[in-house]
Amino acid sequence: MLELKEFSRSRENLSSSDLVDKAHRFETLINKVADSLMQLATTWLGTTTGLALRKDLPTFAQQRLALKLIIGLDLPPSLASHQGVLRDKFNARLRGRLELFDITSVAVINYSQLLKEYPQFITLRP
Repeated sequence: MLELKEFSRSRENLSSSDLVDKAHRFETLINKVADSLMQLATTWLGTTTGLALRKDLPTFAQQRLALKLIIGLDLPPSLASHQGVLRDKFNARLRGRLELFDITSVAVINYSQLLKEYPQFITLRP
């Protein structure tokens, strides 16, 4: 499952305080992750909404499976050093929700690295 949240228009204007101290972008991403997990859970539970969503999933994902949660961030080079801090903050905020899905931790990687490791996502880029 791939969720995209695009902040490219403001990417070059980001400062380190924008990443977590000014919580809007951070909270938006936390909420996006939580919403995505909830939607996936409904497909496995077989609720009315879940059954409607399930038909759009690949066959292998229509039943419960082990998950990995990877967040790809397209940070400007001046902020790349903050990636580890962001990973730790995502894990701290999402810990309880992740445990519900047997996910031990969130991985945070640079978006260009994500595209190198999973080139099939290139066609999905907005």
